[in-house]
Parts: sequence; C-alpha cells; structure tokens
Amino acid sequence: MNTAVKILKAWSIYSPGDIAGFDEERAASLVKSGIAEPHKDGAKKDAAKSGAGTGKDAGSDSNKAVDPAAGK
Repeated sequence: MNTAVKILKAWSIYSPGDIAGFDEERAASLVKSGIAEPHKDGAKKDAAKSGAGTGKDAGSDSNKAVDPAAGK
C-alpha cells in the first residue's frame, strides 16, 4: 500500500510542495530525513497512489502541446 507524503525539499524528480505516494518504508525514510512530511488529505492520497494529479503543474495548462500553426 502506498503512503502519501508532501515533499518539503527537492529530492529526485520531486519539488517542494509535490504530493507523492511511496511504499511505507520509503515514505518513513523520507519523513525521518526531513525531505517529506506525512500527507493527511485522503483525496490527494488516492491521486498519489495512481500517480495522477501530482506535482505542482497538475491540472494546469503548462504541459499542453503548442500548435505552431495556431498563431498564424
């Protein structure tokens, strides 16, 4: 079962503020080292399990492909 954490310091591919799910051992290690804190929000915990909706750009338009012909 994944455990959701909120990333506090940049680590691997994660930035501060990201919510991510890890196995219990990894999550405990990240919390113990001060890189993350436990995340209590159940809705975001479910999203972290699937990997959907995580990260600071989740739900934004910043990741959409740009059609160069659209500006002509």
